[in-house]
Amino acid sequence: MNQGRATLFSHRQVGIATFLGTPLCGLSLIAINYVRIGQYGKAISSFILGMISLCILYVMSATVLSWVPALIQFLFAVVAMHFIAKRMQEAIFIENLAYGGKKSGLLALWFWSFFTLACYVIVALSLIYLIDT
Repeated sequence: MNQGRATLFSHRQVGIATFLGTPLCGLSLIAINYVRIGQYGKAISSFILGMISLCILYVMSATVLSWVPALIQFLFAVVAMHFIAKRMQEAIFIENLAYGGKKSGLLALWFWSFFTLACYVIVALSLIYLIDT
């Protein structure tokens, strides 16, 4: 790891970002943490695997889990993303704090959550436009 001094998002903040937006928002914070500590390969692989998992989740929610209320599915995704971030990055986060790193602030959390969500909506609308034309 880069010897501390990075500003990282905690696993709780990943859960909050997932709640504010989608699992994509929480996934982007996990990738941002990896980039900030210099582990670019893990950032790319976690983002790609997360996108694949997200696609599988959407397909399952539309077919297999269609009988489960959407609110329950959403809350499950928030809790799951929280525990995934905890398992993947809690040790890195604690080690970074020990070396003098900081926990990212609420403003950064809000920014990245809504920025990611806005990008997601723009891409989705662009794809819909391309498919219609």
